[in-house]
Amino acid sequence: MAGKLVEQPPQYVRRLNPAVADGFHELREAVAQGPLDKQTRELIMVASFATVGYEMPFKNYTTHLKDMKVSKEAVQQAVFLTLGSTTTLNQVALALSWIDDVYDPATV
Repeated sequence: MAGKLVEQPPQYVRRLNPAVADGFHELREAVAQGPLDKQTRELIMVASFATVGYEMPFKNYTTHLKDMKVSKEAVQQAVFLTLGSTTTLNQVALALSWIDDVYDPATV
């Protein structure tokens, strides 16, 4: 039976093994270096999480994008771009509903 995390994964891992958490953070900082701006990197992350069906990180990155004033339509396009190449129609529809959860929480 799978457990449900009550903490955010980075905090949970840090509590169990600070060295692993530090290494992961350093890895994420290293891969962020390059010509892509933060918005583009975040959109790529959202598309990747949509493809594999990881709801929690998908919503976390979508929240970052919303906080950066990125339009809901831009996030939707990032998800739609995966359709037919790496993601099924069902998974795209599910990810689009997660966008609604973040951008329109009152309608959920």
